Amino acid sequence: MKNWKNLWILGLGLITFAACSDSEDVTAEPEAVLSETEALDMVEEAVSFDSGGLMLELSMLSGDVATTLPEAEPTPGLSGMPPSDLCGQSQSKSESGSYEGPNVSWSYQWDWSRVLYCDDAQTPDYFDVDWDASRSYEGPRATSTAVADGDWVVTFDTESSDFFIKIFNGDYLRTIDRALKNRDRSHTGTLDVNIVDVEVRRADQHILSGTLFFTLSGENNTGNTFSRSGEVIFNGDCTATVNMDNGNSRTIIICD
Repeated sequence: MKNWKNLWILGLGLITFAACSDSEDVTAEPEAVLSETEALDMVEEAVSFDSGGLMLELSMLSGDVATTLPEAEPTPGLSGMPPSDLCGQSQSKSESGSYEGPNVSWSYQWDWSRVLYCDDAQTPDYFDVDWDASRSYEGPRATSTAVADGDWVVTFDTESSDFFIKIFNGDYLRTIDRALKNRDRSHTGTLDVNIVDVEVRRADQHILSGTLFFTLSGENNTGNTFSRSGEVIFNGDCTATVNMDNGNSRTIIICD
């Protein structure tokens, strides 16, 4: 009986030793170069109206386009619009501004040029737009600066019930420097966007539909690199859904 007791104590000791050894060998999982939350945050901040992102840029440019086009009332079954005396002309504009809210603040500088192309009857067909922008942003979790450039074609739908919808297609590249506010962690990267059939209503500049296909790539402050891809789908109700390639998603606000 005594020998069995000694063997039991010895076995218990070996188990305890093994458990201690295992716990000493366990190391913490390395932090992701770019967490899934950070990836969604970077995309949202670059796109959302509320952060001075791409949707604000498209909305403001739509307002400028709307004031350039000839005024006309929709005629059922009749496409087209009145002739314009701006056909073939290149026009350039600049605008700057800022926003101070309870949770976020941002400032921007926009510079763009556009050429209105028309048909043989001088009826507007499309705008070719070159866009340059810079922006600084501060939110609850992070601060960031960004510069961007876009090359867009803007066409018009004169047969819809939302007369003179602007339809954007083209490329957009945004370079981002972003730092978390409560820890020593930052990311530098680019958001490369393909804009496909983004429709903006002339009356109120609301985004009605369309898709952004994007790739977000760069590095963190330790020099490790990351790359994410996904899409932003506009829902027609002042929201959009960001879908990352790994299945994560988020709904964001895209108009005021």
